[in-house]
Amino acid sequence: PRTLCITLDDAILDKDCGKTFLDLMGKAGPGGNTVVMAGYIAKEYLLMQERANNAKELQEKGVDIDLSGRYDPYLSILPWERGMNGQEHVLFWEDAKVDKFLKNTMCYDETVALRAEVNLAIKVLDGIIGPSIRKARGETKFGWLAWEKLTASGPPSEFVEGLPEAVKGAFVSLLTRSFQDSSEDCLDPTNADTNDTEDDEEDKDDAKDDDDDDDDAEKLVPLLDMLQHSISPNVKHAMRISDGMVEVRARTDLKAGTELLNQYRSEEEEGTMPKHRFFSRFGFVPGIRMEELPDLMEDKSSFFYPQRAEV
Repeated sequence: PRTLCITLDDAILDKDCGKTFLDLMGKAGPGGNTVVMAGYIAKEYLLMQERANNAKELQEKGVDIDLSGRYDPYLSILPWERGMNGQEHVLFWEDAKVDKFLKNTMCYDETVALRAEVNLAIKVLDGIIGPSIRKARGETKFGWLAWEKLTASGPPSEFVEGLPEAVKGAFVSLLTRSFQDSSEDCLDPTNADTNDTEDDEEDKDDAKDDDDDDDDAEKLVPLLDMLQHSISPNVKHAMRISDGMVEVRARTDLKAGTELLNQYRSEEEEGTMPKHRFFSRFGFVPGIRMEELPDLMEDKSSFFYPQRAEV
């Protein structure tokens, strides 16, 4: 159900930051929706940690109370650091590793630009969601001084503790797991023929997967985002117009125990999602094991390096 999906509506209706998020969307231009979504998700993740700490302290005092928020169970399984749930992504890498493995590859410039955009977003979002996090942690502000924790000594760090990592993790989740939240991706129940031809479905998918310049709103859909990618997916999905429910259907008859496979993007369309872009966007290359990637980069594979055509 839509109420369990994290959407842009959640961000702009947030009681602490919603108005500022809305202002940011109006000023940021293309990509503003993603920045706002990342800020909201990072904020909720950091507040989840504080709620968990508070609940633990209360339990130690003999008070058993559930302080968890609506999205806490889902947030707890998102990839907030490299390797969590097997997630790899260039946003988790150190600068030295980016230069070592990606310099001169076709995804280097895109990777560097993406990391720069996320670093800028961290600075902007620190000023928007930072006060809510500091308040939850029992921090306060003294006159013209910077935020300081009541029990801390010495100057505060540049950013709220844990915020840069949380924002990076939120961007990784949006880049690798989000789905467009637009009317183009809706299912009309009055025309929901389960025998749609494969060509019709592929045309619909292609329309939905146009290049990333479109600043459509995004949503995170629990469970659906856990499906692995396949060039030959066995399910399709759409949002019902009537109630916003995300509906998943099998493309063909499936036997019990069959793994459900989705298609993130079509890697066959070299113009929109070649394999090097698959890596910088999703953190993997279809059909290649993660442990093989360093060797492919060192061997200057055509997946990553431009090739000279024979004449």
